[in-house]
Amino acid sequence: MSNLYWYKYLAKLYLRDLLSFFVFIFLIIKRSILGDKDKGIRVLVYHSINEVDKRKDAIRITVTPELFRRQVEYLISRGYSIVSLDTIVEYISGDNNIEGKIIALTFDDGFGDNFNNSYNILKSRGLSATYFLTYDYIDSDKIFPWYTGNTSDAKPLTWKDVLNMASGGMTIGSHTLSHINLGSVSDDEEMLNKEIKISKDRIEEKTKSPVNHFAYPVGCRGAYDKKTEEMIRKSGYKSAYTNIFGENKKGDNIFELKRTRIDWNDTLFKFRMKIKGAYDWVDLKSCLETKI
Repeated sequence: MSNLYWYKYLAKLYLRDLLSFFVFIFLIIKRSILGDKDKGIRVLVYHSINEVDKRKDAIRITVTPELFRRQVEYLISRGYSIVSLDTIVEYISGDNNIEGKIIALTFDDGFGDNFNNSYNILKSRGLSATYFLTYDYIDSDKIFPWYTGNTSDAKPLTWKDVLNMASGGMTIGSHTLSHINLGSVSDDEEMLNKEIKISKDRIEEKTKSPVNHFAYPVGCRGAYDKKTEEMIRKSGYKSAYTNIFGENKKGDNIFELKRTRIDWNDTLFKFRMKIKGAYDWVDLKSCLETKI
């Protein structure tokens, strides 16, 4: 990335952060007057947890281990309950009237660094998360092609790691077989069955546990539709997750749940802004800035 492009890129991020700060102030004032009556549950999405060359990670899918640790400790210190996606589904469906500060953690793709740099941090604190695996990459020598932030350490998880994580209290979900944009093949029922149903079957075969949750690759509007949703429903999943900012409230479509993207640009203050909804405006039209 050239210096000129890099500075333009940083300027764009700065402007987005500035606008989000004003939204954050507005939300604080609004909640001080009206309260949190319309509050929902937020699900966070991470990808790689590793050291990063920021100039090589323009799509911002990396968070450093130290920053991730501080974010987890922030949630704990502020009284958040980190819950499973099963609990999220129960809440959305109206079967669980949980109260308080509720949040869930998810990780997409299946980066090998997730084992040492997120799982171990969570396990040591008695916390859980959901890891959405791109089946064809797990336990292979493939490098995730959309990732350039730290190619020296971008290999996927091994099945040994996955089984250790599952036995350690983590939930395993599907992120398709190949990480294809499902919206681009939604008219091909055979392809949808392969990427959605077969990926579920194969992960269940490896883990000997049910796979109940699905995350859309890319995850923006256009990466899923009614046909993909119907295949997910028919395949036996309980829920499916986009990469679109926002909270999830009772009665929302259980196969189109929102997640808040966390990346290397998020200081603890920006992290707080995100979980309070200050960045939700970013995806009012689309979330084209994210490619995975």
